[in-house]
Amino acid sequence: MRISGNSRIETIRQCIEDPMMAFVETKSKERREKYERVEQLKVLMEEIRHEENIRKMNKKRKHDIKKKDNKHKKHKKHKQ
Repeated sequence: MRISGNSRIETIRQCIEDPMMAFVETKSKERREKYERVEQLKVLMEEIRHEENIRKMNKKRKHDIKKKDNKHKKHKKHKQ
């Protein structure tokens, strides 16, 4: 109780003595939240790029396999 009571008194004292304190704290909180959102978006973009690269590689691999199979079939037909 004593610590929470002291923190309330301290908060009231700061508001009375320094009215800009709340403004500065709000701005720094907004800045911090904005930075966190940007970091989250960077991580999300990196995940999307990674997944996209994997899809492209899989698509290319499937294409290469089909191409190879077609060559093999053509070669087999020419032999007969």
